Amino acid sequence: MRVRGAMDAYTMNNNQGCGTVNAYGNLFDLEVNYKLGATPVADFVVPTGNNWQETFHKFPAKNPNAGASYTWSFDKADAVRSDNTTVGEARWDAAGTYNIFMKVDYCGIADSTTKSVTIVKPSAVPVADFIAASNEVELGYQTQLFDLSTNGARSFAWELISPTGVGDFTSTAQNPIFDFYESGWYEVCLTSENAVGYSNKVCKSKYIECLPTLDNYMGPQKLASTRIGRLFDHAGPTGNYGNGRKTSIDYFKILPCGAEEIRLTFNDLDFANDKDILKIYDGGEENPNTLVAAITNSNQRQYDSAIIRLKSGVAYLTFETDGSNVGRGFNIEWESDLETPTAPEAKWSTPYTTVGVGAEFFCTNETGNAKGDPEYEWRINGNSESFTEDFSTTIYTNGTYRVTMIARTCTGVDSFSRNITITTPTVSGFVDFTADNVRPNIGRCCSLQDYHGLC
Repeated sequence: MRVRGAMDAYTMNNNQGCGTVNAYGNLFDLEVNYKLGATPVADFVVPTGNNWQETFHKFPAKNPNAGASYTWSFDKADAVRSDNTTVGEARWDAAGTYNIFMKVDYCGIADSTTKSVTIVKPSAVPVADFIAASNEVELGYQTQLFDLSTNGARSFAWELISPTGVGDFTSTAQNPIFDFYESGWYEVCLTSENAVGYSNKVCKSKYIECLPTLDNYMGPQKLASTRIGRLFDHAGPTGNYGNGRKTSIDYFKILPCGAEEIRLTFNDLDFANDKDILKIYDGGEENPNTLVAAITNSNQRQYDSAIIRLKSGVAYLTFETDGSNVGRGFNIEWESDLETPTAPEAKWSTPYTTVGVGAEFFCTNETGNAKGDPEYEWRINGNSESFTEDFSTTIYTNGTYRVTMIARTCTGVDSFSRNITITTPTVSGFVDFTADNVRPNIGRCCSLQDYHGLC
């Protein structure tokens, strides 16, 4: 084999031997030894089970050879999809037994074989069923549905029902591909048909969720509730962040509904110095007690392969920079494990049933199953009083008051009520207190809470 490089462009052919081209360049003559492969053996697989009429059937070659050529012949086939690849494919519209011929040729050495396939007519209508390539798809993208109907289904009627009913689609393909242009849950329905008749329509509600765009930018955006997503600094994946960024602007909350755990991984971290800080909290707000990571230039490489697991069901992130150098910033991905949606179990407690006029009393929130970022509302006799987690108040008029706490999460709402009696004291009350730690170590703090009656 001759390899020639020349100063002029030309096409080389098998007549161009030594000295046939007058051009400056280099010549390399190489000796190539060819070794003939193993003698081909023609064999293929006939599908087992029922091979239905009016549907296509595939016959894959055994031990296919990429260097060989394949030729197929299908006796009395009504349609052929493939007759010159390693997988033959054909359709027969009538029941019966038919011969299939395959020939394999490798450098002039050939082998062939013939097998038979029995085509069956269905005796019952199909049972429609299907599966999706993915049950989650990002807004503006597509996914494919695959038919799993039984009894030789030959035609298909698909319905893709959008969240609003405006962006619905239909298809008659066996395995259609659909685009998704609305955020929310889609319902999918399929009716299939064979020579006997139509199947029952099978619908799967809330089968595919179309998620809002997964890319989020801290600063311009503040909240995401998707199960998975990506988070960039305000400059995005290709730009450098700016100087003087503040946590009052650059903050972001990740709040997937019903999240049991949120996992953060890092595709890119690049901070110019230790005053450019990304902070991550295992909770719904900036709180030193829930801070799990403060990432700067000094420790950013520790997080290249790290996974941060947040168990509260909500993540809160902030970013701040100084006025000097800048870097690429951050590119974070998250995914969540979602629990079965369960409403919160509202509950609160107080040591009092009777309180003196003008005395402050306290209600401690003990709500269960309050995953994520719960909201609370306190009411007295139906009137809204507070939106704090715990509650305290003072009442100056005798009477019985209905104190209600309403707990709200993305998975539901619950309330809990108790009566508190307010009265003017006629006898002396009592004074007592409690401590959160009755045996503190030296140098440790403890909290004291007064506990009084009718004060």
